[in-house]
Amino acid sequence: MLDTIRQPWFLRRALYLLVGVAALIAGVVGVASPGQTAGWVDQAGPWITTVVTWLAASKANAGSDRHVERRGE
Repeated sequence: MLDTIRQPWFLRRALYLLVGVAALIAGVVGVASPGQTAGWVDQAGPWITTVVTWLAASKANAGSDRHVERRGE
């Protein structure tokens, strides 16, 4: 179990879930109204794009373009 928790994919999954739950709670409690979140998204757009492209670039490697055959096809 400890080995799984230390894996990068597991940490990303946990972060995604944590941010999703925090956003849900903020919406339910009334901390974040639709008008506020629209403004946040507008401001965060360039930052999100930058982070996503950097993450994608970090995962690109010589083996990432290989076609992986699926079983049964």
